[in-house]
Amino acid sequence: MKHMIAPPELFRHYPELRQRLAWTPLARPTPVELLPRLQAHVRGPAIWLKREDRTSERFGGSEARELEFLFGVALRRGSRRLLAFGHAGSRPCLALTAFAQHFDLETILALRGRGPDPVGRDTPPLERSFGADLHRLDGGPVAFLRLLRRCTARAPRRGGPRLPFVVWPWRAALFGALGTVNAVFELQRQIRCGILPEPERLYAGTDSTATLAGLALGCELAGLRTVVVCPPGQAVRQRALRLARRSDTFLRRHVHDFPAHALLAGRLVSVAATAASPTPRQARTLLREVEGVALDSAAGAAAMALLVADCRDGAVRAPCLFWYTDPPPLQRPAASVEALPGESRTFTVPS
Repeated sequence: MKHMIAPPELFRHYPELRQRLAWTPLARPTPVELLPRLQAHVRGPAIWLKREDRTSERFGGSEARELEFLFGVALRRGSRRLLAFGHAGSRPCLALTAFAQHFDLETILALRGRGPDPVGRDTPPLERSFGADLHRLDGGPVAFLRLLRRCTARAPRRGGPRLPFVVWPWRAALFGALGTVNAVFELQRQIRCGILPEPERLYAGTDSTATLAGLALGCELAGLRTVVVCPPGQAVRQRALRLARRSDTFLRRHVHDFPAHALLAGRLVSVAATAASPTPRQARTLLREVEGVALDSAAGAAAMALLVADCRDGAVRAPCLFWYTDPPPLQRPAASVEALPGESRTFTVPS
């Protein structure tokens, strides 16, 4: 018997999108868990955890949510190759190659030097082991011409368009935000089923612009009163709000009689830590010792520090939710550094 895959929650709310927006399942529904020991430790309200680390066995975390609509569009067009841009060591590029291998798609990565979100020096060998072809964007004219020849000269396997499907950053961000909106509708269903109460605040354990934008827009569309608290940084918050408004405009163009939403700046807030707040390192240690939950990302630790400080200070009096996106540890790369193209080996040298 063929396994039936439930449509995304976004399609349940806006059925018109079924024909207008392609989608392929990458992330499974994730549970929510109560953290009673942490609640007792900080003497605050109920603290819930949304286990976004369990989205996928292939590559857990928010990236599985962010890529569902992107891969849907690429597969609907019959593409057999993907061309993506990014920084060496970034999680989005690594996730793209992991899921592309699942669909037997070729991946071409055009990478710059290390960005602010490196996974580690094992990332390029991991991408190589997933079948990605690595090229440097900052390698000069010769490297750029090599990238062009790679994209145009070689025919893709088993047919399909000759040119690769280009994963433009703006396109990936938009589809990523919509994937997170779908996750918020999933949260809304869990609330309506009585699994957890509607949280007063949602602490986002990520600095992904797409995830933050999707959380803000998703709470607005789902009619939740929840305020999304993002890690400190007004620049990240402003980018996320701009993307949320752009995603709202996209939905307005594709859904007939789409209701107007005034996405207020108060929907997404960035709270600065005070002198009395725990440090991210202390918050990471507290969560591990009290609840046994590992929190490795810097953004996640910063958000948890804000949650602990707000609970202790009485700034939040109703139940709150932590959006936990830290994935399981990455596997060891099957490809060695020596197997990388010469121009890409410097990516493995710590900056």
